[in-house]
Amino acid sequence: MSNTSILSRFVMDTSGKMMQWLWLAGSSQWFLYWSQPTDQADVYAFCGAFGVFNESTTSPCNCIKGFKPFRQNDWSSGCVRESPLQCQKKEGNGRKDEFLKMSNLTLPTNSKTHESANATRCELDCLGSCSCTAFAYNNSGCFVWEGDLVNLQQIVEGGVRQAGADIYIKLAAAEFQVENGAGRGNKRRIRAILAVVIPVTFITFGLFIYCCYLRRRKLPHKGEEDTSENLLLFDFDTDPNSTNSLSNSVDNRRKNVELPLFSYESVSAVTEQFSHKLGEGGFGPVYKAWKSWNSRRALDMMDPVLGNPPSTSVLLRHINIGLLCVQESPTDRPTMSDVFSMIVNENAPLPAPKQPAFATGRNTGDTSSSMSSAGLHSVNNLTVTMIDAR
Repeated sequence: MSNTSILSRFVMDTSGKMMQWLWLAGSSQWFLYWSQPTDQADVYAFCGAFGVFNESTTSPCNCIKGFKPFRQNDWSSGCVRESPLQCQKKEGNGRKDEFLKMSNLTLPTNSKTHESANATRCELDCLGSCSCTAFAYNNSGCFVWEGDLVNLQQIVEGGVRQAGADIYIKLAAAEFQVENGAGRGNKRRIRAILAVVIPVTFITFGLFIYCCYLRRRKLPHKGEEDTSENLLLFDFDTDPNSTNSLSNSVDNRRKNVELPLFSYESVSAVTEQFSHKLGEGGFGPVYKAWKSWNSRRALDMMDPVLGNPPSTSVLLRHINIGLLCVQESPTDRPTMSDVFSMIVNENAPLPAPKQPAFATGRNTGDTSSSMSSAGLHSVNNLTVTMIDAR
């Protein structure tokens, strides 16, 4: 039965939704009576050709990899290829097109069934046809799509929809070469960084161990005395205000202290006529590196064999990492995993290195003295020199 007193109209909005509106005479306004589809994902070609609908993202529409929007903020026109297929070029370059696998998708409905024995045969058949844009293979057989792909929807994990399927999109070989080239470039970059940092770290450790070896080798044997008239006695427990006689002080130190005696000539030769600080020459490379770092002349430490560094900031970053690796306290030294992270993440800030230890004193003398009770001392900035007269 029809009711001529009811005024009704049908409207389709820009999203593709159909709506039926009824006129209410009593309130003098239109009332939405019916609309379809109720789900935005069910609107036909909502994201256009080669667009994928994903309701879990901020922008529900995105282009397939290798495609770009035809118009910005207008998905009704869909997406277009960034690189044409091999068969679409007037002059081919000999590189075959490849397929991009996309998983957990709802397959478009405009597919064609193709007789293929297996997935490989299905792929070759699609590759040989220029009109074929995608294929899928499952227990039901081989399915191919020609022309534009519409109504592609990404299935959300844990959603109520049925499990999605795999589809293979035909793309130009250039799309895969850009990705592979970027990966190879990153690997080459990491290898170049490691080639600089690892040798610098090993050289620093090697110099440290070698200096320790030379220092121990030059120490005199226990109980051995030097009768030279130019002896310099290093005693870190000496009280500068002591009123004891010099001879008694020397005799007591020789009996109780296990510190070495160096001649004036040997100290002068090691320090290059006292151009270096006493007590720091044994760890000269570390001391000089630290001095150059503080005086902003760290680039002077670069070995000429390395040639031109990638950049000044990269070289300074590597020197900073090397100084962190030779910190005195183990808690201040980074682990190998931290070193690798510092090398790879060039934009990550690095902690400023502390002053490395150039020499370490030992607890000597009478244990009842106030100085010896302090344990280990540092002599980075203080050296007490006593001259033993004949």
